[in-house]
Amino acid sequence: MKPWIWLVLIALLAGLQYKLWLGQGGLLEQADLRRQIAQQAEVISDLQATNQALAAEVAALSSDAGLEEAARLRLGAKRTDEIYIRVAPETETSVKGSEP
Repeated sequence: MKPWIWLVLIALLAGLQYKLWLGQGGLLEQADLRRQIAQQAEVISDLQATNQALAAEVAALSSDAGLEEAARLRLGAKRTDEIYIRVAPETETSVKGSEP
């Protein structure tokens, strides 16, 4: 075979390899798309967990008891016939001062 035929064949092979590795839809682009899919799957998983937590909260607030509990915890609400007593947490100085 003539040397110029070898050069043409090598050039064709290089062109096909370029298309395979770096061209549109090539292996590098596919790897990048797989990475993006994995990232989106992680985001979707986090959002699904958040949605489940919010759905559970909505279900809890649908009942009167759940609504009352939420008002007590979040807003400090109390009934008119109740007395609110708050117990302060112990601090290190009060604990040290009580030792003999």
